[in-house]
Amino acid sequence: MTKVVIGLDGAHWELLDPWMEDGSLPNLVRLRQEGIWGDLKSCLPPVTSPNWKCYSTGKNPGKLGVYWWEIVDTAAREIRSPDARDFRSAELWDYLNDEGIRTAVLNKPTTYPPKPVDGVLVAGGPDAGETDYTHPKSLEAILESELDYKVRPQNILTSVDTVTESTINEYLDAIESRFDLAEWTIENRDVEFVHLTVFASNVFHHYYWDHEYTLRAWQRIDQRLGELMDAGHDLLLMADHGATEIKWEFNLNRWLEREGYLSVDRGMSSTFKRVGLTRDRAAAFLDVLPFHETLLRVIPDEVINSVPDDEGHLPKSTKNDRIDWTQTQAVASGQGPVYVVAGDERHEEITSELADRLRDIRDPDGHRVFADVYRGKEVYHGPQTALGPALVVDMNHGYHVPGSIGEETFSRPKKWRGENKRTGLFAAWGEDIESGSPLRQADGDELSITDLAPTILHWLDCPIPEDVDGSVQTNLFEDGSDPATRAVDQRLPLNADVAAGETRKLEDRLENLGYM
Repeated sequence: MTKVVIGLDGAHWELLDPWMEDGSLPNLVRLRQEGIWGDLKSCLPPVTSPNWKCYSTGKNPGKLGVYWWEIVDTAAREIRSPDARDFRSAELWDYLNDEGIRTAVLNKPTTYPPKPVDGVLVAGGPDAGETDYTHPKSLEAILESELDYKVRPQNILTSVDTVTESTINEYLDAIESRFDLAEWTIENRDVEFVHLTVFASNVFHHYYWDHEYTLRAWQRIDQRLGELMDAGHDLLLMADHGATEIKWEFNLNRWLEREGYLSVDRGMSSTFKRVGLTRDRAAAFLDVLPFHETLLRVIPDEVINSVPDDEGHLPKSTKNDRIDWTQTQAVASGQGPVYVVAGDERHEEITSELADRLRDIRDPDGHRVFADVYRGKEVYHGPQTALGPALVVDMNHGYHVPGSIGEETFSRPKKWRGENKRTGLFAAWGEDIESGSPLRQADGDELSITDLAPTILHWLDCPIPEDVDGSVQTNLFEDGSDPATRAVDQRLPLNADVAAGETRKLEDRLENLGYM
C-alpha cells in the first residue's frame, strides 16, 4: 500500500492528550496503541518556514539559507520574503524520484512556486499563490473542477472577535479537502509515496488554542486518519513544530528600538494609536461609505501604511521601508532570529552585549521571556550560516515574539491565543513499524525533524544523501523487519536547481493570517 506522511502543522500531544483520554479522538488513540509515537524536535526558530524544509531536506537552516518568513540582508540593508527558490537544497521527493519512485507532495508550505516532480505537487500553506500552484500545471483546472479545490478559504480568519460560523466551517471544509486531495491522488495518479500537510490545524491553534472550534478541527482530522488506516496505508504523522498557550506578547523590535539598537520612522502611527484608530476600525468605517473605493485611491500610501492593527503593529510589508539602516545596529525577525547590522568593528561587541541583555529580559510578572539566547553559529552550520542571524532567542513557553514593529514592548495576547514551541508530535503506524510503544531514543537524544527525510528514504529502500544532518532512526521499525535490519546505504547529493530569489508578494497573505 501507499506510504503516506501526514504533516499536522503545529501539532503536539499537550493539546491532544485530554481529548484522546475523553474519547473525542479514537483513531489517534488507536494509532498510538498499534504504532509508535513520541515527540519531535524542530529547528530553531520553531516556525513553519523554515521547518517544513528542514523536514523535507534533512538539513538545518544553515544549509538552506532561510531562517524565518523573511530574509534579512544586512549587507544590502533590505528585508524581503522568501519563496521555494530561496531554499538551496534538493528534497526527499527529488531523491525518491531519482530512484524511480513516483511521489505526491500536497499542500506543503514553502513549495511555491511549484517545481517539477515525477508525480504531483500542489503547493500550499500561507505562502502559496491562488494560481499556478500545481505541477503539472494542467492539474490545477482538474482539481478545481473535480474537487472544487481552493488554496485557502475565501474568508480568511483574522480575528476571534469577528469570526462567523461560516468562516469556521470554511476552515473545517479546507481540512476535508486536503484529505480528499490525498485520496484522489492515490486513486488517480499511481504514486508510491504521498506527503500531505494539514495547515489549518495551526490556524486553529493560534487563534483558539483549546476552544471547541479546535476540537472540531481535530475530530475531522481524526476521522480521516481512521479512513486511511482502514484502507491499509502506512502512515507517518509529524509536525513542523508544536504549540502552547500565550501569556505575554513581547515585541522584540520595540525593545530594540527603545534601547537604541533599532531606528524606525513610524510616520503617523503613534498618533493613530493614541486616538484609537486601528486597521480593523478604519476598514469597518470605510466599508459603510458608498464611495470608500474612491476614497482609498486618494488617501496617500504613507497614511494607510501608518495605521496600526489592534495590537499596535505596523504592516509587515512596510518594515523594510521604515527602518533607518544608517542608524540601526540590530533588527529582529519573529520568533527567534536577531540580526546585527553594525559593521565588522562593532559586530562582536553588539552581539555579545545583546546576548547578555536578552537573556535577562523578564515579563511584568518577573519571569524570563527566553529559555536561552544562542549565537547563530551555535545552532546553525553550513555554507549559509554567515548570512544568517547573529543571535537566536529560544522562547520560553507562553510567549509570542512577533516580527513586526509595534508600539508596546509587552502586551497581553489579543489576536493569537497559541504560539509555536519547539516540540511537535511524531507517530507512525503500519507494516514494519514498531507496535504499541512510545518512542525510546538512546542516550536521551530527541527525535529531530532532520531525521525524518533520511528515515523515510531508508523506509522506501533508498540510499541517504551524504550532506543531510539527520540520521536513519531504525528504532522506529519492528525488530526483525527489513528496514530494521537492512544496512543504511549512502549516496552523493543531488544538485538542486535553485535560483536566487527575487522579491515576491507574499506579505499580504502572511499578514492576513497573523504571521507578519
